[in-house]
Amino acid sequence: MKRFISALICCVMLFSFTGVFADESGAPDYESNGAAWAARAQEALDSGSAETATVIINGKTMEFDMDPIILDGRTLVPMRAIFEELGAQVEWIDESQIILATKSYKLVSLKIGKPGISIADVSVDLNTQKELEVPPFLLPLPDGSGDRTLVPLRAVSEALDAVVLWDEATSTVTITL
Repeated sequence: MKRFISALICCVMLFSFTGVFADESGAPDYESNGAAWAARAQEALDSGSAETATVIINGKTMEFDMDPIILDGRTLVPMRAIFEELGAQVEWIDESQIILATKSYKLVSLKIGKPGISIADVSVDLNTQKELEVPPFLLPLPDGSGDRTLVPLRAVSEALDAVVLWDEATSTVTITL
């Protein structure tokens, strides 16, 4: 039954939100925007000037294979780890660089380099698109063993109905479901 619901949600999302990721003539080049964010993050990491954050979800301090980083006041985290800790199943569609996360009757989708997030909740027949200040982007792991997709923590957490609190004094994000 869960697979059926997940498949149904995926179909709804694919047909409902194709406009979010469509390239329109005259539209800003968001691919280079994603690349610009990745370059800034890599430069901060390489120079040792990257600010990091602690992430606590339901009282559990998260450990990542790449530290969450703060750029322009936005906390960016590896997407799979955060989605899975929030109880979502994650699918990465490599050929189109789309991230799909499903939880219960919700489907969240993002695309590398595109500053949009789509949220479908079939339980209440709601489809929402929001613009992100920071698009998801790829960043190489420090050990060179691959890449991680970094996403804005608040946006993806709130998309899954979590409450997000920020403590500036300790650079700690506390998330509760």
